[in-house]
Amino acid sequence: MYMRDNLSELLIALLLIVTAFIFVNPYWMPMGWIATILCIFGALFVAYVIFIWREKKGDEREIYLRNIAGRIGYLASAFVLVLGIIFEVLKHNMVNKWLIAALVAMIVAKILGFVWAKRKY
Repeated sequence: MYMRDNLSELLIALLLIVTAFIFVNPYWMPMGWIATILCIFGALFVAYVIFIWREKKGDEREIYLRNIAGRIGYLASAFVLVLGIIFEVLKHNMVNKWLIAALVAMIVAKILGFVWAKRKY
């Protein structure tokens, strides 16, 4: 039942992942295709954010499971960014600024989100 309820969210997430992997090596595509796929990628991300933001409240178990999934997603993302930073330093003796910016944004957003939630709830 849970999978059927979230089929749209899962489909959008899968399309978002597939679209992201297209950009691993986009050099074979004409610039017009790249621009079109970038627009699709942005629209899919907005749709995914809307699904996440509008999640329905459930019982304590569903809230707990959603919290665990969010925590695992956050830690996995932070782990990948830290690995990217380490790899960049070891390979190129410098770090791509976007890796640092993404990690800092995640950490700051988590702290601010916690402070906001504590004040609101």
